[in-house]
Amino acid sequence: MMKKIFIALLMAVSTNFCLAADDELANDIKNKAIDIGFGAISGFLSGKSSEEIAKDAKEQAIDATKETADKKLNEMKK
Repeated sequence: MMKKIFIALLMAVSTNFCLAADDELANDIKNKAIDIGFGAISGFLSGKSSEEIAKDAKEQAIDATKETADKKLNEMKK
């Protein structure tokens, strides 16, 4: 199950860095990845199941990627 969480985090970071073109977006992505990691750690500490933690991490990664893509799209429209 840790493998699923790690894969979700890795996908979030790699996808978002592909979209980032400037330091502001890169820092935002880094902070989101850290937040997802802390969320996974706090999930373990609170007794959540590995499947539930992996699901939460995946959802957060998808949301973070969508947000980054929207920011990049808005930037390109300007």
